[in-house]
Amino acid sequence: MTDLTAFRSFSTRLTTRMSAAHLPLLIGGVIFGLIVLAAALGPFLTPYGPEDTSLMERFKGPSLAHPFGTDSFGRDILSRVLHGGHVSLGIGLAVITISAGLGIAIGATAGYFPRLDNPIMRVMDAGEAFPTLLMAIALAAVLGPGITNVILALGVAYAPRTARIVRASILVLSQQQFVEAARASGAGPLRIIGLHLLPNAMAPVVVQMTFIFADAVLAEAALSFIGVGPPPPAPTWGNIIADGRTYLYSASWITLFPGLAIFLTVLSLNLMGDGLRDLLDPRLKKVT
Repeated sequence: MTDLTAFRSFSTRLTTRMSAAHLPLLIGGVIFGLIVLAAALGPFLTPYGPEDTSLMERFKGPSLAHPFGTDSFGRDILSRVLHGGHVSLGIGLAVITISAGLGIAIGATAGYFPRLDNPIMRVMDAGEAFPTLLMAIALAAVLGPGITNVILALGVAYAPRTARIVRASILVLSQQQFVEAARASGAGPLRIIGLHLLPNAMAPVVVQMTFIFADAVLAEAALSFIGVGPPPPAPTWGNIIADGRTYLYSASWITLFPGLAIFLTVLSLNLMGDGLRDLLDPRLKKVT
């Protein structure tokens, strides 16, 4: 009976701990999943194209025909927000892919090879000394407007953040006994890093990627808003807001709905990041 009571108490505490981690992860995942689904199914959810104009439909408020209203060219805001989500989320995904690839390679090299640690991390420190958005603006201004250039600019700008996290994990893991055993068995640096260190260092990287994804969506919107992002007429959430800023008081729906899309996307990604952090943190796996 005592064992059964202890087991029930353990199960209750474990369920509570997992629920605390899973609730924000679940809420964020559901919201983000719905946003991704809406962006993917955008062409089938509205009869209008994102660039279809109609001078007779200019500045129409939200209605059954146009649930999000229309803009100064009579374009359907719902179609543009859905298509803009496809572009903005695609940019965010590409950004975290580039930043993760660069950050993992740089951080693993700096963490495993002591001679390279100091020069590499000083370069990363110099990169982090500049505000990320300012660096992205400078890179995008040099490379020119366009989706590819925005992705490259943001991917490079966020790489130092990932590199620092990977380096810290590699520094700790490289002192563990299983790494010493791998060295003793004759494994080379690439094998040790690829098979032993990186798989154990990925948990904080995965968490960081959710936050970088959210930051990338915001940064892309900011770049588009000031005119150095993907050029019109292809809609993104940022340039839709930029198009509507002149009519903020007379046609507020033009900026309201893409702004809500950005807000919900960033909120859901931050909830997912918080949930993953609580779930993957080894200190929270110890149920007392």
